[in-house]
Amino acid sequence: MAGKIATKLSTKTKENTVGVIAAVIILLIALLVVAIGVKISSDRRARNLGLDGAKSSEVIASKLVDNAENSSVRIYVERGVIADEKHYSIEMTISANTRTIRVLRGYENIEEKSEGLSNNLEAYRAFLKALEKNDFTEIREDTSGYEFRAACPTERSYRFSLMEGSSETFDRWFTFCDGKRFGEYGGKVNATFSLFKNQFPNYGTITRGVSF
Repeated sequence: MAGKIATKLSTKTKENTVGVIAAVIILLIALLVVAIGVKISSDRRARNLGLDGAKSSEVIASKLVDNAENSSVRIYVERGVIADEKHYSIEMTISANTRTIRVLRGYENIEEKSEGLSNNLEAYRAFLKALEKNDFTEIREDTSGYEFRAACPTERSYRFSLMEGSSETFDRWFTFCDGKRFGEYGGKVNATFSLFKNQFPNYGTITRGVSF
């Protein structure tokens, strides 16, 4: 009788051990799958920014200041889809030497008003640091399948760009409607727009009459 009980206990112990090992293996597989997913997502971001797999959007963000002498940043904002005569957009471009704002009419972006101001490297560096603080080069995944203007045709849309030399190394868009966010731009949109806007003391005068 005692032998039978011992045999049963031994069998039960083996079953418990096998169960624990199986659970550990499943956990390790799950962790491996998650790690692979994170790696794929990181590499995808890097490819979108024209980087190799060892770099990421955080590296590009630091480059905003590091490459200040040879770069420019731009924001382009337009109202929703409307008649060509009433369709307006605003483009603001900042570099170490210049600040330019343009009011554009129609879908062919005919320049209606503009203003160019000088800039200096230290002011530009300060501006870039402020953009970094607001995640200017952050990318989010957008699986909606919509393109710029198509996602929210009655709402304001934004494009954010970074030029390094003659190359555009970052270009992402954003719009918002029906409680949903669309586009791959992952930064803080309102704060970033305000930073650009505040670079132009005459912003209100230049954009007077432009309705969004």
